[in-house]
This record gives sequence, structure tokens and C-alpha cells, in this order.
Amino acid sequence: MKKLVSISILLALVASCNNEKKPNGFITKKDSTTFACGGTPLPAEMAAKRKPPKTTTVDPATGTTVSAQNIIYYCFTGRTISGTGWNVSGDIICEPSGLNQLQIDSIMQRDSIAFDSLNVKLTTDESLYNKTPASNRLLVMFTITHGWYGNGAAGTSFIPSFGTANPVWIFTDLNKYRALYLKEIAIHETGHGLNCYHQAAYDTCTYKSDYRKGTFMGYIYTTPMDNWWAKGPTPAGCNVLQNDLAQMASVVGWKYK
Repeated sequence: MKKLVSISILLALVASCNNEKKPNGFITKKDSTTFACGGTPLPAEMAAKRKPPKTTTVDPATGTTVSAQNIIYYCFTGRTISGTGWNVSGDIICEPSGLNQLQIDSIMQRDSIAFDSLNVKLTTDESLYNKTPASNRLLVMFTITHGWYGNGAAGTSFIPSFGTANPVWIFTDLNKYRALYLKEIAIHETGHGLNCYHQAAYDTCTYKSDYRKGTFMGYIYTTPMDNWWAKGPTPAGCNVLQNDLAQMASVVGWKYK
């Protein structure tokens, strides 16, 4: 696959499990079995350690140096998206997620635990997101608005998205508003936003699929609430390993040192 010049790789353009070009994400097969499909070979520079975003910034109003906390904003309330890599046909006016507060609370509790070891705060506070420097934040959109993208995926993301204008997408109605799975899909897609690729499945060193069961960056539907961050082979090869947590920490740093 031709390497993109952009720092972000659009998952919608990458090869699927059978090497056909399909939208990335959780795709529905012809037999209606929902599964995760896609996968992007790791670029050579992926092994190089990236510096975490700066933890201070200058307040333009006062000229003083202030703390710049890393933020992941889960937006359930709707928002207009413009000026991003997704806006190939104008603004995207996102409707709310359609989830109730109990579902939202359940998603936030589960996903906050998943990212707890990283130097990042998961929040639903829009004002906190808006005042955080662009280099230190990530927007995750939970919305029923997906006509601009299609009906084939429950979520999608650029790799990476953190520190850019590009949001991560979770299409709630395509997963029938099921919080049990939406929380896992959001972890998976946010993992992409934090520079993670898929955990692939191999038999010894014989490739089986882009998605290793039971891992956040693999196939998450078999074991919802029992998936884990893994260290294992990627679609690039059985000897090309990714430590999920370390990969994300290369972007936002560790909470505990």
C-alpha cells in the first residue's frame, strides 16, 4: 500500500482482512456476522519513540506558562465538524448519540479504567476540551450521523488523531445503541487515535487475520468487558510486535512513573 505523506493514515483506505479495499472498522459480513476488519502495515518509523506532547503551554492572554493536561473528550451531545481530514464534502453536522445517561456513565466508567495508566484524562466536559491546547487533546464523537461515511462500520479513526483536528468516530445506531459493545469499540478506535495498529492473529508465524481475539486492538466482540491491551504481532508480520500501552504512552506519556 502506498505510504501516505500525512502524519495520519486514513483507515478507510487501508486493506481489509482479505486485502480488498474496504472501510476500516467493525464491518458486517454478508452473513451478518459483525467483525473487525482492516489493517495497516506498520511504517518503518513506527519503532522510533515519539516524544510525548509538551505538558506546559503559554497562556496567550497573560503570557505565562500553564499546565497543558492531555484530554480525551467523549462527545455524546452533537457537534459540527469542519476543517478536518474527514471534511471532503463540507461540514459534518453531527446529531447526538441517542444514548441515555446510564449508558453514557457505563461507557465512561469502563473506558476510564482502560486508559487509567496513561497520562490522559477522559472527560465529557466540553469546556475542558475547548480550553485545552490542540496539541494535547483528542475528540471522540459518539453520533448517529454516519451517512457521509456509510453504513458498514461502527467506528473509524485516523492513525494517529491525538493532537490533530481529526476526531475519532463511534456510530452508535449502527451498533443498535448497545453500550456493552460501544464501550469496547470506543476503546479500540481511541487506541487508533493514540497511534495503535491492530493486534493480528497468527498460527506460529502463519497469518490468520488482522484481529486477535480478546484484545482491545483486535476482535473485541467475543469477550466484551474482558479484553486487554496486548503485546503481540501486527498485520505487518509475526515478528513486528506492538506493545499497545507503550505505543500509546509514546504519544501521551505514563500517568505513573
